[in-house]
Amino acid sequence: SINRENPMLVIHTGNVIQGGSGSMGVGPGDIARQFRKFLEQKKRLAPILHVIAGTRDIYDGSLDLFRRYAGDKLYYSFNYGTVHFIILNIMDGDSQMDPEQIKWLTDDLARHRSDGAIFVFTHHPVLAPPYSGMRCLDAGRLHELFVNHSVTAVFSGSARRLYDFTKDGIRYITAGCGGYNLEDRDWGAVQYYIVRYDGAALSIRPARVNVTAGACTIR
Repeated sequence: SINRENPMLVIHTGNVIQGGSGSMGVGPGDIARQFRKFLEQKKRLAPILHVIAGTRDIYDGSLDLFRRYAGDKLYYSFNYGTVHFIILNIMDGDSQMDPEQIKWLTDDLARHRSDGAIFVFTHHPVLAPPYSGMRCLDAGRLHELFVNHSVTAVFSGSARRLYDFTKDGIRYITAGCGGYNLEDRDWGAVQYYIVRYDGAALSIRPARVNVTAGACTIR
């Protein structure tokens, strides 16, 4: 379905596997098997895929196996044409970003503030509408940085549903996904979103596909 959309790139906002710990009876082999399955699926995807680490990608309190199999750093940036993309490592709302990542982000934004647009991607939302109750501990400091460096939009995952609002000219989009089988509490949710940017206007369109999981078929 995504291949038919023919996107320039795909960004997965985290939780490609179901992690755990040895104390839960989950072994490294279980994690490796899930990552290998993900890598097999990744080969079927035509566009470039960037993967952000999510809370479920953690094993025994570490993202070492994620880094080994996913092959992506925890935070980095890249350009596609004149558009600058930033991947941040924000796992939850209760932990502060480490000073090294903050310094890297500040320097990176300063170098690219004149680019055509700047899009930031995270796992946990930096900011979401107040009624959602979702924001990270560093939200105030990060929002100020984004405003000062003309960030266009900030995307995140983690949530089950879509939240989309604008603050001080920055669009915050929590592109929540769910609905892979009838046991999901939000089984009617979408599975991915198509984002279009023409240099001025930014649009986001949800997409649903038929998914078969076990004996359940979603249409």
